[in-house]
Amino acid sequence: AFALCTPDESRNGAELRARLRAVVRLKNQYDDLEALTELREKMAHMVVHDMRGPLTVIQLQCDVLLLGQAVPPQTAQGLEAIKLHAHRLNEFTNDILLMSKLAHGKLILNRQPVELGGLLRNAVHHQQPVAASRKINLALDLSARGTPVLSLDANLIQRAVENLISNAIKYSPANSAVTVRGDFPAAPAGASPGAARNRILVLDEGSGIPEAH
Repeated sequence: AFALCTPDESRNGAELRARLRAVVRLKNQYDDLEALTELREKMAHMVVHDMRGPLTVIQLQCDVLLLGQAVPPQTAQGLEAIKLHAHRLNEFTNDILLMSKLAHGKLILNRQPVELGGLLRNAVHHQQPVAASRKINLALDLSARGTPVLSLDANLIQRAVENLISNAIKYSPANSAVTVRGDFPAAPAGASPGAARNRILVLDEGSGIPEAH
């Protein structure tokens, strides 16, 4: 037995098969592109991760050389420049790794009790070389009543604070000031330290963001 097809039915069948072949071809191309993108991201992540070790060694060796006796001023200036740029590269690598984790949903918060004052001191200390290179007076202003201890991811919060400081330094005029202020009001009686509205402020003397933006 056999069936007869009209010219229209035959043409429609050919069009359907052509569309199916096009869909399969596009799906294969998409899969290849996705695999290539994943491979590229893995390679970039590996390279960025491997850069952190050498950059840390460069910074430490600069510190060791600067602590040596009778370092000529010109040599000391060169070592400070090397240390500064190594620090900046280290910041870039940390930001890339952080963004990669965020993009892939692999960012896991490592919450631990953290004293906010110590965290801010570390953030300011890390940004001092950048501030000095741009002739910016970077200062820390903490509450006289002390700083609270909160449960948070210290590395993540410190990176966020350092990014704010870095932007403030970048857009501030030379010979101006950037102040990191910890505003830690007392918690209500009987409440945990986290119940208070703690604020971290980064104040600068830059022109600010235009209203048009």
